Formats: sequence, C-alpha cells, structure tokens
Amino acid sequence: MNSDIITKLDFRKFYQTHLKESAAITVGIRPFEYAVPYGVVELEKEWVRSIEERPKLSFKISCGIYVVNAEILDLVPPDRFFDMPDLIHVAVESGHRILSYQIREAWTAIENLGDLTEGTSKGD
Repeated sequence: MNSDIITKLDFRKFYQTHLKESAAITVGIRPFEYAVPYGVVELEKEWVRSIEERPKLSFKISCGIYVVNAEILDLVPPDRFFDMPDLIHVAVESGHRILSYQIREAWTAIENLGDLTEGTSKGD
C-alpha cells in the first residue's frame, strides 16, 4: 500500500478475494471522473466535426493498494528502479493473472494539505 493513503478498506475481504480468484496480483481500483474545463473540439483535418462543452472523462484508477504473490517478486530486476506499474506490466506480459478489486469504502490519497483536512471523504 502506498504510504499516502487513508482508507476504510476491508483488507480481509480484499485479500480473500485475491486468494479466491487465484490472482498473481490484485490491484485496488475505483472510478475517477475528470471534467475538462473547456470545450473539446473534434476535428477532421482542419474542419470542425463537433464540439462538446466541458466533457467528463471516466477512468478506473489504481488506489495504490495491492496484494502480490511472493513468486511475482522474481520478476523485479535487481539493478534498476522498478515500481508497481512496471511490475504489473511485466506480470501481464508474462501471462500472470492480474485482478482488479473495486474499492467502495472511503479512500483518500494525500496529495496536498487540503486532502488531510478533508479526511477520507472520497468514497461512500
């Protein structure tokens, strides 16, 4: 788990799901929506095909919480920086099963001081 995370995740359920699904890695995820603050123009060459004012883009994001089987750590090279996205990428390429687990509990990544004052308000 990343050190800047505050959550009310049921870790037991998270881990039990990892075991039940026989995953090599389980990644905690949640939906994230970003509102573009401008009108987005779709072009065909220089011709405007459409414009959408302040569209919302939806993503599934990593919550920085993982379960990793010990044997997966053999994929980590000893001689260079290697983070979780690198490990997940190599594990997928190697044919390992990588499970997503949607975190519905409260979850906050502390990116700035304001996140601390809000507490774990991001989530139900």
